Amino acid sequence: MSEKKLKTLLIYPPFFASVESEGYVSAGAPLGITMLGAALLEAGLEVELLDAFIEGFGNSSPIDGSAQMRRVSKGFCKRNKLGEPFNEGFYTFGLSFDEIKEEIRRRKPDIVGVSVIFSSIYPAGRHIARLAKEVDEGIITVVGGNHSTAVPGDVLAEEFVDYAVLGEGEKSFVELVKCLSEGQHAKAGRLPGIASRDFSGKTVVNPQELIPDLDALPFPAFDLLPIEKHFSVSAEGRTIKLMTSRGCTFDCCFCTVPGNSQRRFRARSPEDVLAEIDLYVEKYQIEGIMFEDDNMTLNQERARKIFQMLGERDYGLKLFARNFRADLFDLDMLKLMKRAGFETIWITPESGNQDVLLNLIGKNFNLKDVDRSVELIKEAGLRPAAAFVIGIPGETRSNIDDTIRYAWKLKRDGVKEFWISIATPIVGTRMYADSVKMGLVSGMDLERFSYQEAGITTDSFKGEEIAELRKSLMAELNDYKN
Repeated sequence: MSEKKLKTLLIYPPFFASVESEGYVSAGAPLGITMLGAALLEAGLEVELLDAFIEGFGNSSPIDGSAQMRRVSKGFCKRNKLGEPFNEGFYTFGLSFDEIKEEIRRRKPDIVGVSVIFSSIYPAGRHIARLAKEVDEGIITVVGGNHSTAVPGDVLAEEFVDYAVLGEGEKSFVELVKCLSEGQHAKAGRLPGIASRDFSGKTVVNPQELIPDLDALPFPAFDLLPIEKHFSVSAEGRTIKLMTSRGCTFDCCFCTVPGNSQRRFRARSPEDVLAEIDLYVEKYQIEGIMFEDDNMTLNQERARKIFQMLGERDYGLKLFARNFRADLFDLDMLKLMKRAGFETIWITPESGNQDVLLNLIGKNFNLKDVDRSVELIKEAGLRPAAAFVIGIPGETRSNIDDTIRYAWKLKRDGVKEFWISIATPIVGTRMYADSVKMGLVSGMDLERFSYQEAGITTDSFKGEEIAELRKSLMAELNDYKN
């Protein structure tokens, strides 16, 4: 069978916001499309990347009026400031859709893959797939990320989406491109981790197979992005994202990771992690690393070795990470983290009520672990920070008051920074399934989806009340001046 070498264009969507939005947006180079790009290059396939946010950084343009594209999310990572006030009405931040369409036309891809890492940006990914078909109906469109993993059938209900990738794409997406290059469309529809429509139009979903050996994967292809532009606009400067492991064995109700990772934890060797860091120090002169692991310290021995090796390198890097469980580190590890370059340690108590923590969230640790961890973090010379979630289905107003009191206790104990999230029923989470059963939601309103607005109202609280409470707590606990 003759083979045609197909060209793939991987697109990371722009951000969207309304005049009501307040916050910041992450300018870090995206991991998803750079990891897929590296896998395609390793397989000898042609690929280009388009980061539609960073390529148009500083641009703000009114949405073209289509109702479905007015806003994707108002929830922004708070560290990376846009630097300009939001304009009146709804705006895009990054390339406009007309510019994205022109990029697709100019680059002439055979395949357009769109990265939808969160459900909040699915409307953007869906619209980009539609634009690709408007440029050329023969372009094969693929959507990947958390949303397509959770509801591949919904994604493929869009006639302009040809394939959905479930979970990790470094193997399945590469195999998909190979099959399409060989004209083996029937075989492509049977690949593990690929969802498609068969010749009758029926959706066929093939379960994903997790990649067992993460050390075998190539390092992300940051060279395919304007990486210097990322560095120049990021509040953290020359900081790069990096994952040392994937998955988590726990089952927190609001998290998509348990479903996507099948509650399995897989980790890279410390040697492989340090080889990647060594490369970035030499090649990009990085000054910091943002670890994007789901649960970096789950294997504590491995984590200690990574931190120890980093400290011994003495690169002077600033290290950032999220999602540290309060019961998965000790003083010795914290001292290694301090030497390696951490300044702040974020812990995730989530609630100040033990019953909510155990029976609603499923966090499965004791608040005494949190108290202990705060003291250990301070003893190691590090800065403690804490994250909470309010508005969980089944939570009472009294439970939320417990969380507020506990947050203030931690502030008195020396916690320096707080992040309050609103419980959001996202498809693919246990919370979403429970919310549907309880009649609190009948689906996700993706056109108005936001991580800063409460999506549910229960007998115990109203969504608007939770949103206002979050806003006041963020200001008071963090000592915002205005």
